[in-house]
Amino acid sequence: MENEKYNGWTNYETWLTAMHWVDYLGDARREEQDATGEPVMWDEEQIKDLVWEHESERMESPSMAQSLFNNAWRVIDWREIAEHVNED
Repeated sequence: MENEKYNGWTNYETWLTAMHWVDYLGDARREEQDATGEPVMWDEEQIKDLVWEHESERMESPSMAQSLFNNAWRVIDWREIAEHVNED
């Protein structure tokens, strides 16, 4: 079942992350762009770092939830999410 498309996304983990983060990150990117007057494109690592910082704060370590989160993190298609965040 790994790497099976889910609702048009690479996999369930990517879809779930996108459902929680793409709109927020896209809005934040556009706000930064409006404030600077310059085109802003966030790369995969920037997005990954922002999501990790927020989500990992909510986990107690070590826990089963943290282990599942860490495993899911490895299969998220961050490039696909970045493409959606950077759409205008």
